[in-house]
Amino acid sequence: MSLEGYYKDMRNLISYKEGANFISTDEDWQSKVTTGKGNSYGAEVLIQKKTGRTTGWLGYTLSKSNRQFEEINMGKGVSL
Repeated sequence: MSLEGYYKDMRNLISYKEGANFISTDEDWQSKVTTGKGNSYGAEVLIQKKTGRTTGWLGYTLSKSNRQFEEINMGKGVSL
């Protein structure tokens, strides 16, 4: 049996701005994106049986990612 966890801090994430028009060729792509920050964390459990008549493993992962951009959703964070 094993239990693992992780945490990652993210900076300079890129996303399209709200209302960005993808068809228009008047603007370059850099004027249609914004930068933000975020983090992600999670845990994973693995149970493994290697001996005996029945063998196998069972794993489960639980994770969460948060991202925040000043120009998207009025600066409120978004959880994924």
